[in-house]
Amino acid sequence: MQTDPIRVLDRSEIMPDVPLRVFHFRQPNDVLHVHNFHELVLVRRGSGIHLTEGGEFPIRRGDVFLIRPGVMHTYCNVNGLEIANMLFIPAELQLPLGELADTEGYHLLFSPGSRIRKFHSERGGIQLTESGMRRAEELIGAMVLEQQRRTPGWKYFVRLHFMTLLGLVCRTCPEEPEAVEGEFERLSRVVDYIESHYAEPITLETLAALGGCSKSTLIRLFRHAFASTPIGYLLEFRLEHGREQLEKSALPISEIALRNGFPDSNYFTKLFHRRYGRSPREHRRLNRAAADR
Repeated sequence: MQTDPIRVLDRSEIMPDVPLRVFHFRQPNDVLHVHNFHELVLVRRGSGIHLTEGGEFPIRRGDVFLIRPGVMHTYCNVNGLEIANMLFIPAELQLPLGELADTEGYHLLFSPGSRIRKFHSERGGIQLTESGMRRAEELIGAMVLEQQRRTPGWKYFVRLHFMTLLGLVCRTCPEEPEAVEGEFERLSRVVDYIESHYAEPITLETLAALGGCSKSTLIRLFRHAFASTPIGYLLEFRLEHGREQLEKSALPISEIALRNGFPDSNYFTKLFHRRYGRSPREHRRLNRAAADR
């Protein structure tokens, strides 16, 4: 465990008016921290090491674990790591957790005798299957939308989706662990390659060879995991980086297209408009106007 200064995260700063908030993080920072609320973590993509008082534990897509108040932890050696964090105060949410007491997941996460090491057991603690991940991400997405829009009744629906997510996690039992392991490993290798080489020419054949499976199998795995094909995932990743560069740099659009794997700027513009509803030039103009206000 590193000995850097510990950052204390207080509920009054992060969620002063609500007992539940959801965040998405890409490549979470390596600051050692502790907090006075519960934190349910779902690993969405990539891999890394979770450092805790109980040791160092590898994490990857599908892992779910709970950080209790007062537990020091951080992340290191992250590689394309994306996590969803659900910060919550159980007592204020008035969650009927006792009704899940007959599930295995409940005892891994909430029983008084559980410790962080149990969440990172040899079989990965609680690890969702790909179908479970797809459902979990739907629920988290719904929570984020309610949290952002704050339409009447939004707190009720955030709590409802969170309870459904907890039920999904607590009911999870590993099925055919060796087969699941193989799928996670294939996806992890392919996704890591895409996110490290997205600006280079990449073919489906290359990705299938990297995943050690046929093209049709890889497409099936990606559809289950991301509701997209491997090439669709690649294009989405390229577009996301292109959008960030449009907002943060003054590079010509043709140069941004080239840097993100689009040798043809017209093709980049076409896909960008389809994805974001406006051209790259218009997106840049609107973003700058918003920044100037």
